[in-house]
Amino acid sequence: MVRPKNVIRRAKPNDDIFCSTRAWDHGSEVGFMKKLEDDFQRLVELIIAGDVLSLDQAQMHIINAFYALWMARAEIRVQPAQDFLLKGVVPGRAFTADEEESLEKVGYAFFRGSTVPSRIVNGMRVHFLVGRYLRQLKPTADWGIVRTSSAEFVVPDWPVHGFLPVHPTLALVNPASNQTLTTASVSLVNRQLRAASRFYFFARDFSRCP
Repeated sequence: MVRPKNVIRRAKPNDDIFCSTRAWDHGSEVGFMKKLEDDFQRLVELIIAGDVLSLDQAQMHIINAFYALWMARAEIRVQPAQDFLLKGVVPGRAFTADEEESLEKVGYAFFRGSTVPSRIVNGMRVHFLVGRYLRQLKPTADWGIVRTSSAEFVVPDWPVHGFLPVHPTLALVNPASNQTLTTASVSLVNRQLRAASRFYFFARDFSRCP
C-alpha cells in the first residue's frame, strides 16, 4: 500500500520503493551493516524453523543491534546529510568516479576538493546512530517471539517501537512473552502498523491481513 494515495500494487524486493540510491558509503554497507544483518538473518532463520523457542541475552543483543540499524537508516532517510565542507583545507586533486569507487571498496574515505561527499558522512552517521540507539534499547530489551494463529502481519516502512516483523505470521516484540495472537489481536496490531507507516506498508497477501 503506497501512502497517501492508498494505492495497492505488486512490488518485487528490488522495487524502487524499497531502495535508496547511494545513501551511505560502500564500506559501511558491506562491513559494519552487513555483519548486523547477517547475524540477525541467521537468528531469524533458526526462529522460523522452530530451533529457537526462547531468546537469551546474546540473541537479544543481536535483535537490538538490527533494530537500532533499522532506526538509524530510517532517520537518515528523512534527514539525509549534505556534502560536508571542510574549512581551511586546501583542495587536492580531483578523483574520477572510478577512483572514488575503488577507494570506497577498500575502506577509504575521500574528499572532492574541500568537501566530504554526503554518503561518506552518512556512513559515519550510521555508526554513531546505531551506538546511540543500542544504549537506549539495552536496558529495556525483553524481546519475545510472537506468532499468529492464521492471520498475517503487515510490514511498516518505519520502525514501530518494539516491533520487528520477520515472517508474515511471526514477529519479535519488545517487551513481550512468547505467545500466539488471535486474529482479533493481529487486526489491532496491523491497524497500529498501518498508522505508523509514513510512505508505504507491505504484506505477502493483504487479503490475509485483518
